Amino acid sequence: MSFIQPELKQQIQQHPQENYAVLITLKGSSLPAALSNKGKFVFADKIFSARISGQEIQSLADNKEIEAIEPDKELGML
Repeated sequence: MSFIQPELKQQIQQHPQENYAVLITLKGSSLPAALSNKGKFVFADKIFSARISGQEIQSLADNKEIEAIEPDKELGML
């Protein structure tokens, strides 16, 4: 099972139908078929951004090709 950031995991358990902006880190270099038709943006090799439902996040967590799933948050500059 992939690592899901604890705060995100709690949110998706409470609201599995909601959509979440997430960063998905892959173990390999190929994008799982479950993400092929989702809007996504490649940040770096093996890191993708997508907006997917809580149910989809839970399903992806079972995928051996996924290393981690974390919230995609805006970063502020000092």
